[in-house]
Amino acid sequence: IREFSEQYEVKEGISLLVDDIDEEFITKFIMWCYNNQNLQPSMLKKRLRGFTNFRDWMIRVQKQNITLTIPKGVIREGKNRVIYLTRDEIKKVYEFKDFDYDNGSFHKYLKKEELQVEELTEVRTNIKDKKLKERKFTNYEVIKDMLLFLCSVGCRFGDMLNMKLDNFRFYVGEDGKEDRRKGSWEFRMEKVPGRGLVVVPSNRISFEIWKKYGSGKKREDYLFPQTKYGNPISNQKFNKHIKEICKIIGIDSLVSKPKYNIDGKPVNGTDLRIPKWEVISSHIGRRSFIREQIEQGRNQREIMLMSGHTSNKVFNSYYDIEPQDLWKNNNEMYFGFDLSDKPKKVKTTIVLDEQIEENLKNLQNWFLDHRYREY
Repeated sequence: IREFSEQYEVKEGISLLVDDIDEEFITKFIMWCYNNQNLQPSMLKKRLRGFTNFRDWMIRVQKQNITLTIPKGVIREGKNRVIYLTRDEIKKVYEFKDFDYDNGSFHKYLKKEELQVEELTEVRTNIKDKKLKERKFTNYEVIKDMLLFLCSVGCRFGDMLNMKLDNFRFYVGEDGKEDRRKGSWEFRMEKVPGRGLVVVPSNRISFEIWKKYGSGKKREDYLFPQTKYGNPISNQKFNKHIKEICKIIGIDSLVSKPKYNIDGKPVNGTDLRIPKWEVISSHIGRRSFIREQIEQGRNQREIMLMSGHTSNKVFNSYYDIEPQDLWKNNNEMYFGFDLSDKPKKVKTTIVLDEQIEENLKNLQNWFLDHRYREY
């Protein structure tokens, strides 16, 4: 907004005032972002939040009540299918061990110039033995496990980087004893720390990751190892390497992710399906987590508590209703029968009282005898 405003002042030969930020000005800003920065409609809408934030700041800090009219109908957002990792794909990533440093197979990937497999050395702060104090991983091994962790806990990338060993709490039973075979992840979201603790029960994958990277560490240590420069793996590095990692593993089912123009129409040539690994980034973990919870049959309120969402509108953007979802329980409505099943033939057996049965037999004999006399 600042860059556009400076160019606008030069072009119009004016000093921009608050009153000049009207609907026409904002419309010109939208077109400038679209033409000069090649932004998608969804990102253009996010850029407009800067104006509402400015208005709120003027009211809260400067005590000036200003009115900003956001133009309607200028941006039309196209609808894309939500892309997530299926249960089989997550299992495929989980079972792939060629990147593990202890495996030794990672050496064959070092020969490829386009790959940047590096060794990460981590100090185990709670181990005194010098031989056991250091452990080594490959960066591809750690990034792969990060993806699995995101899919298992459903947190954002920043929350995962802030995760420490103490964020995992063992389950405490009614008798007050810890069950060290299971627990939960408890953390505050970096984006909205004031919203309270988010609690996500552990599963097999997240628990094994905690054991793998938490062994020999103290409670205040970060869960995931850092780079050789002492920094956490950045989101940019993660998004760059995870595509190559998933390509090697074989996450190559075809998906559609077209780009849209400002009218909400697909840009020519961008609606061709591409392998899924090309569009994988850190946020696919959050979408995959929510999709898996839906597959498990959890209700929306429980899932929102674990994902930290408070808005139904935002939460609903993380998943699509799949055709199989509509069929899951619909055949069980009212009577629990399936109309697609063939009706079973049931042989009816009538049990009669002995006296009644004898009377019926006498009546039958009388009828036959009476009929015989008539003839």
